[in-house]
Amino acid sequence: MEGGSNFSTMAAPVFDGDNYQMWVVRMETYLEALDLWEAVEEIKGKACLFAVVSPMVFTRIMSLKSAKEI
Repeated sequence: MEGGSNFSTMAAPVFDGDNYQMWVVRMETYLEALDLWEAVEEIKGKACLFAVVSPMVFTRIMSLKSAKEI
């Protein structure tokens, strides 16, 4: 593989409201690959979650205060 793979350029899985269980596994794996999984409880985790949901889902979760609530 030329140049190796770089997870930081890999697109985060987007949650569109369907197949939540599959998205959770993909998202956890994505965050672990970026060494961000432990940040889920912090504001950084909230920002990551807001970035990877569809606009329809975002409007339902935008008032939640923590990554855990989201």
